[in-house]
Amino acid sequence: MAPDCLAVASRWPADVPLVCLAGSGRHQILATALTEIDWDEARRLPLGTAGEATTGMPLSRGGLIGLLSYDQFRPAIGTCGARPRIFRVARALVHDLGTGAFAIVGDDTEHRAAHALGDAAVWRLVEAARAGLPVDVGGGSGAGVLCPAATLRAHTGDEHYLALARQALVDIRAGRYYQINLLRYFDLVQRPDRGWLIARLARFGGAYAALFDVPGLTVASFSPERFVRILPDAGGLIVEARPIKGTAARHSDPGLDRAAAAGLLTSAKDLAELHMIVDLMRNDVVRVSRAGTIRVPEAHRLLTVSNVHHLEARVTGRLAAGLTLGDFTAALCPGGSITGAPKREVTAAIRTYEERERRYFMGNAFYLDCATGALDASILIRTIVREHRENTYEFAAGSGIVVGSDPEMERREIEAKCRVLTAPS
Repeated sequence: MAPDCLAVASRWPADVPLVCLAGSGRHQILATALTEIDWDEARRLPLGTAGEATTGMPLSRGGLIGLLSYDQFRPAIGTCGARPRIFRVARALVHDLGTGAFAIVGDDTEHRAAHALGDAAVWRLVEAARAGLPVDVGGGSGAGVLCPAATLRAHTGDEHYLALARQALVDIRAGRYYQINLLRYFDLVQRPDRGWLIARLARFGGAYAALFDVPGLTVASFSPERFVRILPDAGGLIVEARPIKGTAARHSDPGLDRAAAAGLLTSAKDLAELHMIVDLMRNDVVRVSRAGTIRVPEAHRLLTVSNVHHLEARVTGRLAAGLTLGDFTAALCPGGSITGAPKREVTAAIRTYEERERRYFMGNAFYLDCATGALDASILIRTIVREHRENTYEFAAGSGIVVGSDPEMERREIEAKCRVLTAPS
């Protein structure tokens, strides 16, 4: 198999922050010259200037890559929780998964970046990855390393989760809300090194996987979910959201796997769950779009990833004028697929049920392209987080509770999602 940005990341020097958007979409991005900036600076950046890329690859003239926490944007609560981590990227290695080509892009100001690996050194790492040479630069043991299953220790027992799910059903039937997403939190019993994280991402990472190993923080996201993106077209800039709801565990037997997918596509409960979130996302996207431009080109389709099947929809609009990055994120975050409906009520309920801040769990990883105005953001579902002031690696997975939910089936759904870590490699 041809190497990708994860293979290069496995050889990354330990003294240079590792910021890698490593999903299975058309492009992967590994920042090679970067400077961390404050959210206060980033949020003031204007959106809506569509230009022409110089290379046809993202970040052709530089841009931002960042992490946003879930709690930062909870309606009516204000900024709190884990702080945003935003990096101004002067240069980046971009891998086109369609052609297999690598390119180094950017604005040629890497000498002014706080952290940088020069182009020549980056190309040496690319060639080492192509040749399958051993890792020898202190970045971890990722190249060719095995990724054995992790052992997870739940923060609370199954009965505690089942009791919360049953109470959520009581609240739904009482009319408090229609849908609520509840997380379970786990500690990894083993302490993974960077090599294990990279190998596991390479094996089980979703289309919007990401890895941040930066001062004070490690985040490895296996996310299959695009949250929202801004993409240029002939008419300006389109806003597109792709909410995911509904889950069916995959099977090694092809016949059973096809049956699970077909069952999900016809499940009244799962389709209703998705359509509620589509309606919520229409309401959110309209806040950043020009009047009369909201569309739902796909009400539902099957999305299949390594361990589960999902239902996915697509909501689009045309970006309104005069918005900043801060305006855009405040209008849309946190994502409806990981809160529920109505959003304001369920975000308050989630805090009560989970008895903690979510911090980076269910937040967002994104890039913003300065040349084209393009933005692409994931939701940090199925994510490992270690805040370095803590001594543990945490993992979280959840499910959406609706009136037709069975608490035990929701527990099993979470168990299936945990297989990105617990399945044999």
